[in-house]
Amino acid sequence: EHVLRGKEILLNDMEFSNNSFVWQQLAKKFGAKIRTISNVEGRIPFELWERSITDNTALVSFSSVQFHSGYKENVAEVTKLAHDHGSLVVVDAIQHLGALRFEAERWEVDFVSAGGYKWLLGPLGTGLFYVDQEVLETYEPLLVHFLAHENFPEMKHTEFKPAKDAMRYQMGLIPQIGAFASSLEFVHSYQGRAENHILRLTDYLVEKLNEIGGIFIVSPRRFESEKSGIVTFGLKGKDMALLHKHLKNHSVNVALRGTELRVSPHFYNTNEEVDRLVEEVIIWHKHQ
Repeated sequence: EHVLRGKEILLNDMEFSNNSFVWQQLAKKFGAKIRTISNVEGRIPFELWERSITDNTALVSFSSVQFHSGYKENVAEVTKLAHDHGSLVVVDAIQHLGALRFEAERWEVDFVSAGGYKWLLGPLGTGLFYVDQEVLETYEPLLVHFLAHENFPEMKHTEFKPAKDAMRYQMGLIPQIGAFASSLEFVHSYQGRAENHILRLTDYLVEKLNEIGGIFIVSPRRFESEKSGIVTFGLKGKDMALLHKHLKNHSVNVALRGTELRVSPHFYNTNEEVDRLVEEVIIWHKHQ
């Protein structure tokens, strides 16, 4: 019987749609139930995880850094709690890897996935997938591809034997893998320095934004542990789509997310560029 049958998949209401739709489909296919935790002011307090994860929870899936607000979850604590109840943990780390340290083995996460085109600076269509070794030896893939075979260069009709590593879950050809490998090597070379710089830069950005009247910061940043490389903000009573257009016209690139703007400075950004962003926000605000 499938591991999900009759069990619960636990999500939260801040997730990017991609980390929701896939579980909805699997729940339908295997007779599982989706349960969703509602955030509290942009956070999932640990006591809420404690009340929500039960012995009937087959799988817990969450983003280590939330795409909209940049809220950073305590991956190690949630993973330990889930394992105490026999649950698997799947982490979407696309807004985490490349910006902040991530210790999958030490935190004992079961599965980690991330697209390569954001903080990892890779081409579109690339990404990575990590599977804990013990989990790898326990669960076989539901669907297979010739690259998932332990000796895929054979390319012939033979008995399928899953690869010994996470390649057993590979579902298609790997585009531009050479370019992505170079991106990963580059990212790895500055990893420790990048996190410190990014967190200092986002603190500086928040400080400068808070000097503007009417600004509100969406990103939870009360505690150091919840900070990430994302700062999302809005202006009370203002159409942020118009501000987004103004910034774009002045060569300042940020993302419009709903009714707010998301700023994601990387290791190559500077205080001077933050000053330029804030200056353009002030100019636009004065003319509204």
